[in-house]
Amino acid sequence: MSNLAEKIEQTTIPLDRVRRDGGTQPRAELNEDWAAEYAEQMAEGVRFPGVVVFYDGSDYWLADGFHRCRAAEISGLAEISADIRTGTRRDAVLYSAGANGQHGHRRTNADKRRAVMMLLEDSEWTRWSDREIARKCGVGNKFVGDLRRSLCSEHSDEPRTYITRHGTEAQMNTSAIGVSGNIGQRQAKAPQQPEAANMPIGNDPEQPAPAIPLNEPKHVHVSANSGNNEWYTPPEYIELARAAMGSIETDPATSEFANKTVNAPLYFTAENDGRVQEWQGNVWMNPPYAQPLMSDFAEAVTAKYLGGEINQACVLVNNATETAWFQRLMDAATAVAFLRGRVRYLDAQGNPANTPLQGQAIVYMGERVGEFKAAFAERGRVLTNG
Repeated sequence: MSNLAEKIEQTTIPLDRVRRDGGTQPRAELNEDWAAEYAEQMAEGVRFPGVVVFYDGSDYWLADGFHRCRAAEISGLAEISADIRTGTRRDAVLYSAGANGQHGHRRTNADKRRAVMMLLEDSEWTRWSDREIARKCGVGNKFVGDLRRSLCSEHSDEPRTYITRHGTEAQMNTSAIGVSGNIGQRQAKAPQQPEAANMPIGNDPEQPAPAIPLNEPKHVHVSANSGNNEWYTPPEYIELARAAMGSIETDPATSEFANKTVNAPLYFTAENDGRVQEWQGNVWMNPPYAQPLMSDFAEAVTAKYLGGEINQACVLVNNATETAWFQRLMDAATAVAFLRGRVRYLDAQGNPANTPLQGQAIVYMGERVGEFKAAFAERGRVLTNG
């Protein structure tokens, strides 16, 4: 297989000879509205560039032009202009990974994830460096690294083969990468640790805090979260998040009482540990602010968004920009609202309770950046990614 296929001719070929079933589609889904728009333009005589196909001597594998092919179908055309190149189905896959980076409709994050995952899930291409995959897919190195970590977390017990700087093969043990194990396992390993509500927070998880004797007072930075410490998010923030995302389907870090306000169809409490569950749809999350739970939930929501398991997320956290877990959230964020003042959390009776010692931020992951900004603009400064 050649990575740089040779262009051999520009011509027209029968539309029914174009193979679109080989996993070469670089977008997350075909947009019928775009195809219909193209079909109208075709009917008006607009000339489109030829689709790119790779010919292996038998089949023409489509690498670029899925919406143009669909538009030709809608228009009832029997042939389509094509840029024919020599190569196999795998050549078409590799070409398609970066095909829409410079032309066509702007790619969504889901489109970019699909392109990168096509290479990361392949036994040969996954050995390439993040930088090389990023170059092929037209994305950033960090984007590839995040997806690689999310993929490793799904297969954490499987060693990953990679190429060393010296050109030799080696295996990486990925069992410690990604989301941590369940709460019960943590407690079994460290039964003498103080309870989460009394643990200091905001520490870099890569630099563990020194042990605190149980008989000494704990200086809690903040004790507000949506489930463990009997402090609950004021309803107005949840409703703003619901307006921004359109709905809330999952709350992975809550309690029976708190979910009466969030009203998420799917929710997880301390008993069933949302870190290790499958989430869905749009997520509201106000995670436990004690370590290591804070870092674990930050890793979980980031990996699940970048991996495509969830569509959107609003995450209410301390604006601890110096910590590794906050920086991890920002790897996937498309916007963040730095709230004016500090959130006054509620107690179990719905009354305003203690206020944390630092300000809060709502990190947003998703495509509805405009809606998020409109929802939270009056609550503080909203910054967007790009």
